[in-house]
Amino acid sequence: MLRACRRVLKPGGRISYFNIFISEELSPEQRRNIGKLTPPGLYTRAQQQGLLRTAGFVPIEQTDVTDEFLRVQRALLEANERHAKSLGRALGKAQFEERQEGRRRTLRGIEGGAIKRALFVAERPGREPRT
Repeated sequence: MLRACRRVLKPGGRISYFNIFISEELSPEQRRNIGKLTPPGLYTRAQQQGLLRTAGFVPIEQTDVTDEFLRVQRALLEANERHAKSLGRALGKAQFEERQEGRRRTLRGIEGGAIKRALFVAERPGREPRT
């Protein structure tokens, strides 16, 4: 997908997106229990930057937004709990509970330092000058 994004950008064009990634500062115990602490399918920050470089993006900037992510996840979990009855009817009780458990797992991961969120911004290199 990143290569397709690069193809449609003009030289000098930029891509930006938020992404959740696995913290590189995990303890050995957290690494063993990573499946209990994070949603599935996450990369590390270095892997995410590697994907951007492989797709041909440079320079790559990253801004940590983990604190804001934590606040939003807590607020979302609490709001959904307040409306559990109507959401359970709309989604089905099992699906509602599954989503809430995913939010709880995300919160545990953020609070435990296992996952972070960042804004990634990268640029398609400009054209090389002709000689």
